[in-house]
Amino acid sequence: DIVVRKPLSVDIPKVPPICPGTSAELEAFGYGGKTDQHLITWNNGLGAGFQKTVHPTQMTTYNVVLRDGCSDSATASITVDVHPTPQVDFEADKIATCVGLPVQFTNRSTSTLQNTYVWSLGAGQLSGRENPTAWYDTPGKYDIKLMVRNTFKCVDSLIKKEYIEIQENPVAHFEFTPENPDFLRKTVQFSNLSTHATTNFWSFGDGATANSVNPIYTFPDTGRYVVNLDIENEIGCTDDTSFVIVVDDVFLIRVPNAFSPNLDGLNETFRPYYRSFDNIEITVFNRYGVAIWWSDGLNKSWDGTVKGKPAPLGLYYYKIKGTNNFGQEIKRVGQVMLVR
Repeated sequence: DIVVRKPLSVDIPKVPPICPGTSAELEAFGYGGKTDQHLITWNNGLGAGFQKTVHPTQMTTYNVVLRDGCSDSATASITVDVHPTPQVDFEADKIATCVGLPVQFTNRSTSTLQNTYVWSLGAGQLSGRENPTAWYDTPGKYDIKLMVRNTFKCVDSLIKKEYIEIQENPVAHFEFTPENPDFLRKTVQFSNLSTHATTNFWSFGDGATANSVNPIYTFPDTGRYVVNLDIENEIGCTDDTSFVIVVDDVFLIRVPNAFSPNLDGLNETFRPYYRSFDNIEITVFNRYGVAIWWSDGLNKSWDGTVKGKPAPLGLYYYKIKGTNNFGQEIKRVGQVMLVR
């Protein structure tokens, strides 16, 4: 008997596009000829078989040939389209900072398609923004991960281990002694009690500055000074603090115990030193208790003469009376030696 069979034909159903790193399932269906003798062979090194799993990295065409050992062979082909995958990268505006300060992340991924983003920013922080900002409350090193998915659902991700380092904030603080400086104690010792700092910058309120840890500074005069301490750690985090230091005035009377009006230019007059006085009266007496010189001015002095003539050598006595700037009435008595 003569058996007439349909000619061979082969069909490969279409498959959807894939992403790099994934696979496509190909299946060829043969028709006609001697169906029990069908033999399918594939190109691209796939060999024989009706079903094949392929992993192309770019758009690839696969050809099949159907034979049955009797009929003319049949061919078919299928093209597997491979969509692009995002090439993920990112950076931070600073990879080392301090507790509570913002870190701005910027997506640097390469993709021509619309994407969705999933960030894992450490410390339990997640974000779907393209360029998120994170804050950290605890010192440490944090892993950062970014996953990007395009409109074809192709996904890539990148993790940077211990990418962000968070340090404690520097805290500025200082103390000083004496706590109540005055005109006689204008030299102040500063004790730097700051923490987590590597550099220090002091300003003393009068234009003077210092970079030492625990400076000693002598203020030029009485007055109110704002002393400021700026500190910084090795990664640029800063803090500052300031204190108002008041150098109080004091009243002083310093009386010389001798003078020598001999025209040698040294100690020519009897002139007490006064500070913080509103007015002063001074009287000089000889050894008999007779007043021989009197003054009511702060800047006046006795030249060692009496009625225009040189006073005899010897011991003289003085009495000083005045009111200081604090409203206190002050009296001093003593003796001074006149020598030539």
